Amino acid sequence: MRTTVESFDQSSRLPEGKRRWIVDTLVPAMPRHEVAQYFRVKHALLNEAAHLSVASQDGLCAGVAALSGHDLADGRRMAYIETLLVAEAFHQSRTTFRLLSNVFASWSRQESAFPDVVAMRTYNPRTYVLMRKFALEDGATNFYPALSTPNVQHEATATLVAVRVAEGHVFEASSGIVLGGSVGVSNGFWHESPSCGDSKIDTFFYRRMTANDRLLCFVDTSSCRAKYHAMRKLGLPTPIHNQETTV
Repeated sequence: MRTTVESFDQSSRLPEGKRRWIVDTLVPAMPRHEVAQYFRVKHALLNEAAHLSVASQDGLCAGVAALSGHDLADGRRMAYIETLLVAEAFHQSRTTFRLLSNVFASWSRQESAFPDVVAMRTYNPRTYVLMRKFALEDGATNFYPALSTPNVQHEATATLVAVRVAEGHVFEASSGIVLGGSVGVSNGFWHESPSCGDSKIDTFFYRRMTANDRLLCFVDTSSCRAKYHAMRKLGLPTPIHNQETTV
């Protein structure tokens, strides 16, 4: 049976019955993760997300993605991925892509524009790799953080992003690490330490971070070229490509 994806935003709030269904069916669908504790800590997330996409199959929740919107101090508009949870049986499917495509389509319809910055905090090397896919391919010059080279050119933006999504935590702009950035989510959320198979990336997470920390990642999509590339990667309708590359 085909997976379906629904959208909810501030004009079409998530019904309470739907919220309970998400929690009640996603928790047993992710037995290697502490999802019940996650939703207890983030109990308001599903109701307060500016944009929410919900995947389902055979009457069960297959995954959720949620966005919030923030204005950075320099005037740029940022989309922050609050959560991306996918049932374990769907980890090798296109469900993750469909959730992200759907939630950013919802954003673009409501905002009439793609965001200038797309950010997320994570302890999962696979999520880091996923975020990097939306960056330009010529050296990933609009992606933060690089794990093996200095991040000087993006540290100013990283600091602005951290003010919005990591307030009250120590943030290392040189590395992207938010100390204590789990914000109450159990250190045992992953029953097994997540990995992506890239030894350099996995080693960075294992050696530089604890399960209580998070890595702040973002793609700077301020330029027309960067927006076009990210929208194409997400399968969204794109405007006429503009070669302008300045931010």
